[in-house]
Amino acid sequence: MEPTMDAQVSEEQFLAELDTMTGADLREAMTRQQYQVYMFKGVRGLFDGAYARAALQATFQDLVVEDISDSILERYPTMGDPQMPSNVLEGQPFPVLSPGSPDSVLVTSLKYGGIIEISTETSEDDQSPGKELRKQGMALARKHVEFKDKTFYSIIGNNPAIYDAQNFFAAAHPGYNGGASRTNNQNIYTNVTMSANSLATILGLIAKWEGADPNQDIVPLAEAIVAPVTLQGTANALTRSDLLPFAAGAGPLGPAATATSGMPNYVAQGISPWMKGKLKVITSPRLDKLSTTVWYVKTDFPGLLYLKRKGLQLFQELPNSGKSFEQGLLRWRTEERFRAKPINWRWGLRCGA
Repeated sequence: MEPTMDAQVSEEQFLAELDTMTGADLREAMTRQQYQVYMFKGVRGLFDGAYARAALQATFQDLVVEDISDSILERYPTMGDPQMPSNVLEGQPFPVLSPGSPDSVLVTSLKYGGIIEISTETSEDDQSPGKELRKQGMALARKHVEFKDKTFYSIIGNNPAIYDAQNFFAAAHPGYNGGASRTNNQNIYTNVTMSANSLATILGLIAKWEGADPNQDIVPLAEAIVAPVTLQGTANALTRSDLLPFAAGAGPLGPAATATSGMPNYVAQGISPWMKGKLKVITSPRLDKLSTTVWYVKTDFPGLLYLKRKGLQLFQELPNSGKSFEQGLLRWRTEERFRAKPINWRWGLRCGA
């Protein structure tokens, strides 16, 4: 007896047949090349499904701007602009204006992947070769998603140096590479807890951000609070409550004392809410592993790039070749190419300790 090889048979029917086989039936079926081909198709489908389900649990997609590349190198401009016009006195020559810095961030793709292998003895002794392969394939698909999630959260959590020689979050950034740092270009606010007053102050800091020079008009808008799970309740209260308490320190909205109620945060008599429904809340336990007191306000400015060069692929070593022939190993390889990289510090502002 051998599993049905008809391409129209569903995966569930195929696996049901496997459950009714004896160990001898399974070992005989595994020697057939058709079986290997069918299992590859079945595992591939389960692999893709596991990847899709894992992606639903990850939140890195909410942090990034996505782009697709078919080139070995991509350039993303930041804020370089020509020098502003100068006053020209009567009879004086016109000055030569600086054309602006060749201000761009270079992005190349990196390759990620690996090989998993199990012995045919493992499959035979378990008397369910499909189960072992499915476990391996689904686990590896999930790990690819978790790796991306960890990579992007590590960038904002570890605050690395970026293209302008400053850290991603710093007290002052230049308008363009090589320019002077400007105090208005502050995207870090330390020693503050999450509250309505601190959030109001942060929105004011974002409003002061400058472009390549102080006169270049940019209007970045806050769109989400990004926080560890520990602060999820506080973030939800700020963005969903009808009344905002004046807590955690004096600020633009009120005094330092904690109150049971505060300014309205809902639509009433034509008054629009201050924050309710205007900011999303994005949380991840990956931030808790780094700090339970640091949180972020993300803007609509494209700052974290997820550059996709080649999508995730799954390969099976040909039956009866390579290590399958030499050592009786079933081998699978995954491969994808992408890059996670900061391309503009205006992505957001870091707050907290």
